[in-house]
Amino acid sequence: MAMVMIGLGGMVFFASFNLPEPALEPIGPAAFPFAISLFLIGLSLVVLWRALSRTAQANDPPVHRKRLDLAILTVALTVAYLISMEFGWLTYRWATIIFVFVLTMLLFDWQLKKLPVAVVIGLITGVGLKFAFTEVLYLDLP
Repeated sequence: MAMVMIGLGGMVFFASFNLPEPALEPIGPAAFPFAISLFLIGLSLVVLWRALSRTAQANDPPVHRKRLDLAILTVALTVAYLISMEFGWLTYRWATIIFVFVLTMLLFDWQLKKLPVAVVIGLITGVGLKFAFTEVLYLDLP
């Protein structure tokens, strides 16, 4: 999978050079796909390196348990996030704050001592992405 992601990142990287010159944007339309492709390739290289350098045996017991409940809740929460914006129930900022907060708390198993961290992550993501998309990238959000 890491090799597929490296290939996909490489295709996006080279395709970003074919995008037109910026008309109104200060950084141009190619900057975002260019940066994302480099980030994707970098993370995929880390995953590939860790997989190839792993020395664990096949008979080793797993160090974690499967969390199918968490996977199902994450998918359901993502669908609810998208539906809330599609039908106009919440704006992008509030939907993102709530989505990231609840998802973070799910991943923290609802530990109350992690509540301030989840609130900060939700606020930074919701407000920060709204600012980045509307003020830097000049994209309209719901």
